[in-house]
Amino acid sequence: MKLPGSLQSRLMAASLLPVSLLALLVGLYMITQYRGMLADNLQQRGQLLARQLAVAADYGVFSGNTATLQALAHSVDQEQSVAGVLISNREGLPLAQSGQHTLKAASLAALLAGQVQANPEGLQLFAIPVRSPRINIDDFDQPHTSPDSLQPMPATGLAVVIMSTEEVAQGTLRFAFAVGSTMLLILAGAWWLSRTMSERVSRPILDIADAVKRIGRGAEGVRIPHYPLDTLQTLGNGVNQMATRLELSRHEQEARIADATRQLRARKEEAEQANQAKSRFLAAASHDLRQPMHALGMFIATLARQPHAPESRHLIDQIDQAVSAMGDLLDSLLDISRLDAGIIEANPTGFALQSVFDRLASNFLELAEAKGLELVIRHTSQWVTSDRILLERILGNLISNAIRYTKHGRILVATRRSHGHVRIEVRDSGMGIPLDAQQSVFQEFVQLHNPARDRSKGLGLGLAIVKRLTSLLGHQLTLKSRPGHGSTFALQVPHTQPVQQQHGMPMPLLDEQSFAGLSVLIIDDDALVRESLASLLGSWGCLVSQDAGDQPPFSLLEDAVTRPDIILCDLRLAGPMNGREMIGALRDYQGQAIPAAIITGDTDPETMHNAGETGLAVLMKPLRPAQLRTLIKALQRQSLMQ
Repeated sequence: MKLPGSLQSRLMAASLLPVSLLALLVGLYMITQYRGMLADNLQQRGQLLARQLAVAADYGVFSGNTATLQALAHSVDQEQSVAGVLISNREGLPLAQSGQHTLKAASLAALLAGQVQANPEGLQLFAIPVRSPRINIDDFDQPHTSPDSLQPMPATGLAVVIMSTEEVAQGTLRFAFAVGSTMLLILAGAWWLSRTMSERVSRPILDIADAVKRIGRGAEGVRIPHYPLDTLQTLGNGVNQMATRLELSRHEQEARIADATRQLRARKEEAEQANQAKSRFLAAASHDLRQPMHALGMFIATLARQPHAPESRHLIDQIDQAVSAMGDLLDSLLDISRLDAGIIEANPTGFALQSVFDRLASNFLELAEAKGLELVIRHTSQWVTSDRILLERILGNLISNAIRYTKHGRILVATRRSHGHVRIEVRDSGMGIPLDAQQSVFQEFVQLHNPARDRSKGLGLGLAIVKRLTSLLGHQLTLKSRPGHGSTFALQVPHTQPVQQQHGMPMPLLDEQSFAGLSVLIIDDDALVRESLASLLGSWGCLVSQDAGDQPPFSLLEDAVTRPDIILCDLRLAGPMNGREMIGALRDYQGQAIPAAIITGDTDPETMHNAGETGLAVLMKPLRPAQLRTLIKALQRQSLMQ
């Protein structure tokens, strides 16, 4: 195992670095010494040749025999490393010369005068004066000759030998190459030896490190082999013991996890079965409870339109309030269950926030005025990205909660831009919420200011639904409140750019008086629902036909009082068709897109989605009279446009 920066690399570097440094220093020393030896040898040879030349040229210079001097110069020029030879007289005039390199007269004169000349690059000059010894001829016959009689004569000329230093440079280079090659061989051997030794040390350590990594990843059966070094063997034995203990612990843990998993799987299956049973119960309960609630609301609305004594009128109003409260509680309970079960899905789109504010104003202004409160919903031009229905439900719950717990003052709904979001605030002047209770108010059935559990103040589910819906939409919800100073709920909704809206021709305003003579076909498998709807619509002046949905479409149209202008149909029918299919068949038989809507107590999202794919309006039971009037007006406009 060879890794960059590994232990082996560090060991090799620690051993090779001193050896390499020592080899470099020794090599440089040897090369320097060898070059000095070559330079000294060149110096000695140059001086020897110059002395020999000066002695040999004495007679030729004295006699002026240039031929002899030239032959002498040429012979010296043949010696190794000699680049030039020159012989001059005492005036510095050249008498003989040979070789590639010569000297000028000025240089010769300077040398004769004893002035030191700088050596040209790559050359070295050796100049020896040519002298003849002073011999006293008269004293030859004397038995003894004085030492003074042998004194040299003045210089008669100059012998110059020019030596080339190229041999020194080449010799030094050859020696340096030889030394470098030798050092490289030594370093190669040292590298091999270092690699071998470091591998013997690092390999076991790397193997142990690799084994520890594999053990850490969960590998089993990993063991360290036997190593000759005692220290490494002790380390290996420790790792093997650790691996054995870890494997035993892992097996025990896996057994416990497997057992826990089996228990969790069994509990999960039980929970899923219970959840499915709950879903089936909620679906059945929702449908079965909404049917009579819907019928009861229609009957009460019909009864309220008839003349009654003041006592009876008061009783009818109380019954209507009780039914409305019951419907609200039922909706809240079912919404909580659907949110917890993950049934409700968000469908975010871009829309003008003012459209939601208009609906909120129409729904809550009268309620606030009835309690003596001022509800201010400021106009806004902001566009947001959210689920329009779910956002309206969130703000509606916040406004409803503010109205419920505000005794006097006002409630303000306003917006402002903030860093790519629209901040929607609902402020009230109510009792406020203590800091330690501001988180608990979002829990189910928590009502801080309703210790008596007055059901007219709801079940305490409004803020719990708000919390779940904001989490579903991904909107941030904050609360600021002080006891006695009211509360502010703020919702952060993503901002979007406005979209050009297409405006059609303005529709005429319709009221109940315009329902007179309007033909309505009611299709519902619940006779009580059909009767309640027929009774209320009849009181509005409508011509009503009804059926359980178990007959073919052509039979329904033939039995109708007149060709229906509007069709109100339940989703679940007594016959083989559902409400969506029945409306489609009636339109095909009639050859005309009759305005129609589905009124159902079924809360299953998939069923609702399928029903709305055809563009039909889908309303949930129980339907309030005001909602029914709005629906009839919308369908009547469609009928007038055909």
